[in-house]
Amino acid sequence: MGILERVNRNLKYEWIFRQEVRSITELRVQCAQFQHWYNTERLHSALGYTYPWDKLVASAKSLFAPRRDSWSTTPPTSPRPGPL
Repeated sequence: MGILERVNRNLKYEWIFRQEVRSITELRVQCAQFQHWYNTERLHSALGYTYPWDKLVASAKSLFAPRRDSWSTTPPTSPRPGPL
């Protein structure tokens, strides 16, 4: 629950209160822009001062690298016959 409160505080104080929002449509646009900024442009101390998106991509690469390497060493299989 604490992380949601922190994100909500960041949304309000680092984004919304610095903008002039006149309608719910503008607020939705601002929230989408905040999400992009928060994940790709704002450094996070809990992640070693990296961006969440970069951390996610690096994690995915390290997770899938062993699988990708094993695919290149696995001999190809014959295709399955289709329905007759």
